Amino acid sequence: MTVKVKINDADGNLLWEFDWEDNTSLSKMAEKNSIDIPVSCGMGACFACACKIISWSEFIGIWKISVPLVDLSVDENGKYKEVLTCVWWIKSEFIKDQDIHEIIIQKMI
Repeated sequence: MTVKVKINDADGNLLWEFDWEDNTSLSKMAEKNSIDIPVSCGMGACFACACKIISWSEFIGIWKISVPLVDLSVDENGKYKEVLTCVWWIKSEFIKDQDIHEIIIQKMI
């Protein structure tokens, strides 16, 4: 299984693309790859690192690294519409195939 993460700017233009590292928050991967995603508290409370989920929300988890301290928006099917990058992860244990999957998020600021 390969998961490609794409990060768009607030206007929807692609900024970065990289392979997902299991059990690592997006903010940590961004920092490692010199990608600018603001993080303040690192605990899912301040909303500085919030991003919109554009695609593949069924495989996004928000509680494996840390439980966010704020409520996040969900759609009519109960899937998250936004994520806090400091505490999010991908539920790779639910992906059983060898396909390349793509998740797209969009910076809010």
